[in-house]
Amino acid sequence: MQSRFDFDLNQIKGLAEKYCVVQHDLHYEGLHFHLDGYSPDQRSAALAQCIRKSEELKALGLTTQFIDIGGGLLMNYLKSRDEWEAFHKGLKSAVLEKTPPITYKNDGLGLINHKNKLIGKANVYPFYNELNKGNALKYILNAEGKINVSIADELVKKAIELRIEPGRSLLDQVGVTVARVAHVKKDARNDYLVGLEMNMSQLASGSRDFLVDPIHIKRSSEQHEKAYGYLTGAYCLERDIILKRKLEFKTVPRKGDLFLFINTAGYMMHFFESMAHQFELAKNIFIDPTSLNDDVLYHLDKIEGL
Repeated sequence: MQSRFDFDLNQIKGLAEKYCVVQHDLHYEGLHFHLDGYSPDQRSAALAQCIRKSEELKALGLTTQFIDIGGGLLMNYLKSRDEWEAFHKGLKSAVLEKTPPITYKNDGLGLINHKNKLIGKANVYPFYNELNKGNALKYILNAEGKINVSIADELVKKAIELRIEPGRSLLDQVGVTVARVAHVKKDARNDYLVGLEMNMSQLASGSRDFLVDPIHIKRSSEQHEKAYGYLTGAYCLERDIILKRKLEFKTVPRKGDLFLFINTAGYMMHFFESMAHQFELAKNIFIDPTSLNDDVLYHLDKIEGL
């Protein structure tokens, strides 16, 4: 697999022999691989290949102390497979212009309508998945490296330490991004454009969109009609859309309302943020639940119901 990281697997033995055995320029301790995407099968295969490579290096007198498999352990953002599949079905139908757009300017998020046929795929994180976190790691390690021998057993037998970089999966249910409504207007299609005091770089990752609905906290208890529209940012760029999906608002947002984007600590909280336009960087607030009084806890518990 081609990658901008590290060396090709087939080069390792030659490089190790030259720089670690002959020239003694480097001290060898272990192997580390990087895989793009989230396939557990690819990680099992790469880990098995690294174990085989450790045997080749051992023949050169080099002991592999560890193998680092990097990250890519999924976490699950959504409750239901149905809503995940319904979104993709709706996106495909909209891009083919069979139904009204469900994203801003009918953005296919990677899907392209070419002569009434879809090409490409939606470039979004698997926000719903059933093999995630610890279960994903178990799946990777239970794969067979040799006949009837699990990768986990091989690592133990060879006294090789397994290192992982779980990142996002350690931050499940952590982090809330909060933005205040600055203005509300309608566009040429009669959709509401809700301008937030934030920009797209404060809720961006490798995924083309964040497929988790935000929580709307109203400033007033006054009720209005249900509405549809988009959350927009403060950059002077047409593409500064916070969420590309069209949202259904139970009531029309108003200036001063808040929008909460939940579960954003892992690769979402201003991961790509910069000082463009000299905007002040977002502030991080850390809350220790043990220090909150009963009144604050009461209101926090009520947030999801608003």
